[in-house]
Formats: sequence, structure tokens, C-alpha cells
Amino acid sequence: MMRYKSMLGRVVAVTAIFLAVIAALSFSQEASAVSGTVSVTSQTKVVGQSGAVNLTANVLSPGIGSWDIDISYNSSIVSATNCTGGIACNYGVAGKVSGAGFYASNPPIEITTVLHSITFQCLAAGSTDLIIAVKELNDFSGAPVTATITNGTFNCTNPSPSPSPTIAPTATGTASPTGTASPTASSSPTATASPTGPASPTATAPLTASASPSLSPSPTWGAGLFHWVDVRCDGEVDAVDALLILRHVAQLTVSPAQPCPTIGTLLEMISFSPQKWGDADCDQEVDAVDSLKVLRRVAELPVEQEPGCPGIGQMVMVTEESGDGNGLAGGLLLAPFTALAALALGGGSWGLRRRRRS
Repeated sequence: MMRYKSMLGRVVAVTAIFLAVIAALSFSQEASAVSGTVSVTSQTKVVGQSGAVNLTANVLSPGIGSWDIDISYNSSIVSATNCTGGIACNYGVAGKVSGAGFYASNPPIEITTVLHSITFQCLAAGSTDLIIAVKELNDFSGAPVTATITNGTFNCTNPSPSPSPTIAPTATGTASPTGTASPTASSSPTATASPTGPASPTATAPLTASASPSLSPSPTWGAGLFHWVDVRCDGEVDAVDALLILRHVAQLTVSPAQPCPTIGTLLEMISFSPQKWGDADCDQEVDAVDSLKVLRRVAELPVEQEPGCPGIGQMVMVTEESGDGNGLAGGLLLAPFTALAALALGGGSWGLRRRRRS
């Protein structure tokens, strides 16, 4: 009995030490997280007029890497008519502006930087909050940033009433007597009307943008299943994937998670022709355009692709690498999963396209 209690005491002591180490590591990771700020400026305009606000960010070293940020507002008070900056910005959805972008080199470090400039037009008198929702904010190394958020406001006031014009009274002349001549009345000066007040500004029709497709939820990927162009294999396509594609194009180091295909590897897929991993539009080249199209998709903007190309974020079954010898990071053995994948991807008839190795 004493021996059992002694062993139990040792197990408890080892477990406590293990938990303490895990807690210390977690605290260390949280303490080393990069911090920053995200804010949007405020504006006041008369109903019918337009004004711009700036979405800004300031991130500590190593600086801003990528972002995916929404701003919501009251669409009965203002209407978004334009958005500039970043790589993609969608202002066509009433009540929300979605902006995304990244820095491929020379990121701003500890500098307040304008990510997007958004123009709103006042529709009615009142005030609306400009509420920031940070969906993704990463530093230049791809690590998440802990951001302090400062929201803004857009105020719309009624125009001031125009002043009424006033008319000056007419002056009357009097005759001056002289010793020899009869008095003559001098001509009376003519009063001029005062100018009228300035005309009230006329509201212009707000610009409209085409509706953007909404993102549909994707299932969780398993062995051999990947979201198309999710190049870091974390289960979702976001601005970081666009940044990693651009780093690959610039021949910079890209370290995908395991198991994950290497960017540029030619892959065999069920129900699709062989495509290169990271080639968002399936034009057989991984280039900066693919990075742009990933960001457009993140911002819920339309994306053009070649016929037969998997949709960005769509689940695909990868069976093997083909052609360039880079292989799959982690060495995937996927043959046993092909039948399971056929059922997961909708059943029915499917063919396994295989390319002869050179």
C-alpha cells in the first residue's frame, strides 16, 4: 500500500511539472506575439456630400505582412461609393466594406500606414459608427498580430438654410436754392438688390457595384483532401495564402505545414486535370496574378479562372504529385483514400487521371 502511494505521488509530481512547462511555453508564445493598432478616422459632411475616411494600421517589428479587415456601417445614413488601397477592396455590399492586401517586401515597421481610403456619401441626417472587424492581420513573417482597435464615426448634418435677400431703401434728392437760378432737384440714386444666398448642394446618385459572390463553408480536409490554393493547409484560404504565393514567385522561403504540397508542384486530382499547387486560375503558371485572385476571393469579389479549374477554396482530392519531382511535403501515401474521396466529393461516376512519369 505504501509502495502504491509512493508511485502515485511520483505520477502526480511529474504531471504537475509537465503542466507547468506547458503553461510556461504558452505564456512565452503569448508574450512574444507581435502587437499593433488598427483604426479608422472620422468624418462630418452635409447630406448629399461625400467624404473619405482612412483605415490605418501600425505594427511592431517585423512590420505589416497581410490583412483582411471589414468595416460595417449604417447604410441608411451613408453609402460607400469608392475604396482604394491594398490589393482588393469590395464596397458593393450595403453596410460593409471588405479590404485585403499584403506587403511582399519592405513592410512598414512602427509606422501608421493607410491600408485603405474609403469614400462615403451622406444619405440622411444622423451619425453612424464605423466598426472594424479584423478577420486576419499578420506580421511580415506570417505570425498573427494582436491588434488594439479604434472605431470611427461618420456624421451627416442637414444643410444650413439660405439667407433671405434684403433690398436697401431708395434715397430721395433735395433741391439746393441759389441766388439767381431756380432750384433744380438732383437725380436720385437707384438702389441695387442684394445678392441671394448660395444655392444648397444637390445630392448626386451613389455609385453602385455589382453584387459579389458569398463564400460558402468548406468541409474539414482529411488525408489527401485539400482546399484549392490553401497553400499553408490550415483549412481556409486567406490573405496569408496570397502572401505565400507571392513569396514563392519572388523566390523567397516558403515553409508549408506538413503534410502539404509544395507550391508549384504539379498534382494529380480526382475529377480535375493535373494542376500546379498555388495556380489559382489554372493557367499552368504560379505568378503574382494568382496571389491577386486569392485576395479578390477573400474580399468576396468575382474571380476569373480557366474552364475546369477548381474554385478557390473548393475541396479537392489529391492522389499524387506529377512531373517536377518536388513531391508532397511530408510524403503523402494517398492510394487507399481514393474510394473514400469519391464518396466525399459527391459520389457518382469519377475517373482517376494519372500522368505517366518521365
